[in-house]
Amino acid sequence: MFKIEVLNQETDLEFIALTEKELFKDDPWDYTRLLSEFKNSFSQIWVLTKEKEKLGYLVFRMILDEAELLRIGIKKEHQNKGLGTYFLKDFLNYLKQQGVKKVHLELKIDNHPALKLYQKMGFQKVYVRKNYYQSSDALVMTKDL
Repeated sequence: MFKIEVLNQETDLEFIALTEKELFKDDPWDYTRLLSEFKNSFSQIWVLTKEKEKLGYLVFRMILDEAELLRIGIKKEHQNKGLGTYFLKDFLNYLKQQGVKKVHLELKIDNHPALKLYQKMGFQKVYVRKNYYQSSDALVMTKDL
């Protein structure tokens, strides 16, 4: 069975930094950026595991009754198996339990697999940020909980 754990050791950030390079070749978060989120009191980093194997991660901030999903990634060899949906559902349920009313995210406008997942989970397109990424616009999405 899958297990979701809150990251509590800085050493586990290396797994995320390596996975970022694999998944987001054009704009990965490096170790320093991840460490900054790890130390941010408003941020949490979760890791999805199965039998001690790290399969994916999720980085978010929660302030008062709003949250922002900053990063989510599933290792390439574990994609297209429903893990992103599973992880995202658990995340949204957690936010509801914490009293969060709205969650925001942004993604590259041409990231069609992520867009499909977010739309399936009830996120709505809000607006486009022109030239937000090095090579692409960003699509901002939100979901009322």
